[in-house]
Amino acid sequence: MLDAAPAHMLPALALMMFTGLGPKDALTLPRTAYAGGRINTSRSKTEEGVIWPVIDPLREILAAAPAHSAITLCANSRGRPWTVSGFNSSWMKLQHTLEKAGAIGEGLTLYGLRHTVAAILRESGADLRTIADALGQKTEAMAQMYAQGSDLSKKMDEVAGRFGHEVNSRRTKAVKPGQKI
Repeated sequence: MLDAAPAHMLPALALMMFTGLGPKDALTLPRTAYAGGRINTSRSKTEEGVIWPVIDPLREILAAAPAHSAITLCANSRGRPWTVSGFNSSWMKLQHTLEKAGAIGEGLTLYGLRHTVAAILRESGADLRTIADALGQKTEAMAQMYAQGSDLSKKMDEVAGRFGHEVNSRRTKAVKPGQKI
């Protein structure tokens, strides 16, 4: 999706993909919210603060974004702030093209990128409070909903490895067959 997006759409899509901001929050994010290598804002829906250190892919996309004089970090092809409906219209055209080409699965939504961020965080071992903080959620229950369906097999392999190591380190004596422990 990011590889196929037009240059003027890329910053908004990258903000959604790499910070978990919803479309409205990404599109209305003022330029001043990006400073010191961080995105510092609050979610419009929950008014919860969100602070995201900007990772390299997002930093590179923002640095390469078309120049504009909009007050917002992201701007449309005319250099003006996006409207949510205007961005959604552009997204639907791109989405249809990418689905037709088999480049994305059917039904990918902009808001679904929040679920992607939550799943990646959960799969990499983040706890629910951390995910809630990252997404600007008040409760861990919302974070759990967003992270639902995460593949925890890698995490559990690591947990089982640590558990096995700990069990083995606690074995203090050899047990003979038939001997009670």
